[in-house]
Amino acid sequence: MHEDSRLADIINQALGDRLLEDLTPMQVQDWLDGLDYSHRTKLRALQMLRNALAEAEALELLHRNAAAPVKLPRQPRQTSGQAWTLDEARRFLAAAQKRRLCSLYRIMLALGLRVGGAIAFEVGDWAHDPAVGSLRLRTECTATVEGSLAGVKTPAARRTVYAPDDLAVALSTWLERREAEAGLPSWDEQGWLIPASNGRLLSHNNVRRDLRAAIAEAGVPRIRLHDLRHTAANLMRQAGIGREVRMQILGHQIRDVHDIYTHHVEPGELVRAARALHGLFPVPGETPTGVTGVSQQKEDGA
Repeated sequence: MHEDSRLADIINQALGDRLLEDLTPMQVQDWLDGLDYSHRTKLRALQMLRNALAEAEALELLHRNAAAPVKLPRQPRQTSGQAWTLDEARRFLAAAQKRRLCSLYRIMLALGLRVGGAIAFEVGDWAHDPAVGSLRLRTECTATVEGSLAGVKTPAARRTVYAPDDLAVALSTWLERREAEAGLPSWDEQGWLIPASNGRLLSHNNVRRDLRAAIAEAGVPRIRLHDLRHTAANLMRQAGIGREVRMQILGHQIRDVHDIYTHHVEPGELVRAARALHGLFPVPGETPTGVTGVSQQKEDGA
């Protein structure tokens, strides 16, 4: 029901004030081509419009279904994952420093989280672990494209990881800004760590749009939102973090039985990995450290 309501809103925003009797196939095609949504969402919106107009036509409220001849080209085949170099990732974060979602990008680049997992974090999911002196997070759910919450994709995706100190500093600064925003009349407190500007759950599409704008401002190669995860995986490898530890941080499913018996990742290894990542994306005023670049290829099926 939530998805149907969302699709109806997409249609009404552009076509709600038009006389459907005067609607032409070309106008429907232009509307469809101009939608800034996923291929799946555009296809479902077109189908909903077709069905509604077909019903009106059957009731003789319209003389034709203007959406019937409209076509949506096949979704282009996705290219393999790309990744920024470390220098490109640093340039991006430096340019995005004043953007509201900069901390979200830092989380994704440092820890390789999928966007659904990153936006589904609640404030309470981050906590200081006094035993190791590091900030840890627990990820157990993900935000879907439709705007609801779901369980993580695999058991391995339900995990605890530790944050580099510079990420912890950046999040501390973000929480101060979040507290100020929470005092605004329009705020609807729902507990998300990095919510939308009204306090509610961020949407995938809003993050994608902001990322495109941030990339243009930074002047770095354009990549997909999911490619922030590929970049993180490559940086971890270049920083010398072992394959099993990378798999734990990224939430990859264990590939075979051999992995189960050859290595069990202990919390101390995750903490050492977080310390190895410290300095890759320093907060303003700190000196960068770490590896000098990464390859442009997808790493470990990220």
